[in-house]
Amino acid sequence: MSENALSVEVFLKVPSPSYHPLLAYAKDRNRRGPDQYEWSRGALQGLVNRFPYSKEVLQEYVLALLEQGDAVDAEAALKQLQLKFGDRNEESLCRWGRLFKDEGDKFAGLPWYLKDKRNRDLNKSITFYERALKSYEAAYRIREGHYPGINVAALLLILGGMLTETGADGKGRRDESRRFATDLLGTREKWPLDYGDEDRDLWHPATAGEAYLVLEKSEDAAREYGTVLKSPKLNWHARQSMYRQVVRVCGALKSFRVDAEAPFDEPAKFFQVDQLKDDAAKTKSP
Repeated sequence: MSENALSVEVFLKVPSPSYHPLLAYAKDRNRRGPDQYEWSRGALQGLVNRFPYSKEVLQEYVLALLEQGDAVDAEAALKQLQLKFGDRNEESLCRWGRLFKDEGDKFAGLPWYLKDKRNRDLNKSITFYERALKSYEAAYRIREGHYPGINVAALLLILGGMLTETGADGKGRRDESRRFATDLLGTREKWPLDYGDEDRDLWHPATAGEAYLVLEKSEDAAREYGTVLKSPKLNWHARQSMYRQVVRVCGALKSFRVDAEAPFDEPAKFFQVDQLKDDAAKTKSP
């Protein structure tokens, strides 16, 4: 029987004394893109019911909801996560950051939300990005990890660019972003390796690439991202995440009259995600 023929019902009946092997399988499929959305959501929801005291399972379920653009159910699951396990966990705080960042994207009118019925509203976008920034800052303070750290650097720049667009002074945020990105790169040898090779091969170079982009060092950024794009561990989720952050960062830099340099002047082509235009039509808007 092929993997795609493995129904949610059959998967959830697989005997296992621990959630770990089942979660590993579901996580892999959850990161493969829209054609796995329905399966991932059902399977992870089932695992949440089967292992109600697993924080990791519930966190992955939240990610599945966020990947599908279901902000309403994602927020409800995050509140459940907070109620069960508290809110001082780095991963959970980053999930809140992602939720607010996605909402900011919608009001910013970014490409993957063009089908959303809401009009562009910079003030509302700024409000959600500020909430995202606070969540990532709280997550970063726990152990100064690269995951929340790079989101702090990027959001400072994004907010600076948006403030500039509204006629306010965004230079202070931009300067703060550059300092943060520089400091983050300086601690690279200490970045966590919670996921082993996945961090080393995907998220460490992706983080460095984004930090260099914030610093307007396109050649260094392209080199780091190029490492990720050659990795056999690259999946749809990682490709999409990198692409979207580059679009956000380059958009912010443009607000400061800094044009994107190749290959970031054509991010969809560089990250090979032209199919995201079609995928957006499949995404459920909250």
